[in-house]
Amino acid sequence: MNPEDAPKPLIRPFLSYAHEDRASVRDVYQSLKAVGFGPWLDEEQLLGGQIWEYEIKRAIKDCHFFIACLSTKSVNKRGFVQKELKQALNVVQEFPEDQVYMIPVRLEECGIPASLQIYQCVDLFAADGFDKLVSALRTGYQQRYPDSDKRVLPNPPDATVGSRELISIQKSFCNNITVEVWRGAGYEHEVWISTTERPDKALLVSPIGIVKSVTISDDESCIVVDSGTASLGRHPTVFLKKTQGIFLATNEDISYQCWLAVKVHLKLPEEASPGHIYCRTVFVRSKPLELVVLLPGNYYVDRKGHRLPLKRITYSLKERNVISIEDDAQGSELEEAE
Repeated sequence: MNPEDAPKPLIRPFLSYAHEDRASVRDVYQSLKAVGFGPWLDEEQLLGGQIWEYEIKRAIKDCHFFIACLSTKSVNKRGFVQKELKQALNVVQEFPEDQVYMIPVRLEECGIPASLQIYQCVDLFAADGFDKLVSALRTGYQQRYPDSDKRVLPNPPDATVGSRELISIQKSFCNNITVEVWRGAGYEHEVWISTTERPDKALLVSPIGIVKSVTISDDESCIVVDSGTASLGRHPTVFLKKTQGIFLATNEDISYQCWLAVKVHLKLPEEASPGHIYCRTVFVRSKPLELVVLLPGNYYVDRKGHRLPLKRITYSLKERNVISIEDDAQGSELEEAE
């Protein structure tokens, strides 16, 4: 392998938090992943059967940074959160004073434990809070490893490297978002995004299969990626803008929700099961934020296949449910071309 083609090391921060803050910290985890970091979060990294206390202790020592996520719920809480912090404070003794390891992060207005008050805190609830956290991680890593390649994030694809091929480039209405679709040596496609707020390309999603389309809402708050991965796969995948230039994927299986809604709409038998069913994005409506799709495919009853009548479905991205189902005669050409 050419050294330049080798994957770059990921910056690995450990996320410590109280379970009452699980939802907020999961957003931090997803945001860090979206810009190319390799954060460690217990509910993502721990496997069934592992001795969790041992694995957490090892992760604290192996990760490059320890992020203490603070809130009014966590600062006075006793238990394993304080044990993690104690372990991290032991690890930080191994670092020179001019190197960053411990980063207190406030999720909301709250006090800071006495043991952390010597460290500069990052307020994630501030407008530039996430950018400051990213800067601290990148700068701290480069200071610790001055001889390493500074490009520690995944390398954006280059049309001249290897067998990658640029399939499409799409820009938003105001040209503030650029989405590129690349195909590798096989059928796997990668979707990369750059924005005027964050010009460096970031890997948005790597679906297994073919990217059929990419749709950007007019207000630039939403990106929808359609992939032909498998029947009832998570396509379209919706990425919603969470902060400056950061888009996070929803975890909703929109295809399956649309199938269930159409099953009720058509009064199909309870035992009816989906065959190959695909959501095809027609457009994204910005106000209100809704996704309009076509649902072609087939279903089975008593092992006998039936063609699914083509339906035009409006899905609320705010409420995360189907709000209307209509016939769509105009979509018959798309269905027949399948």
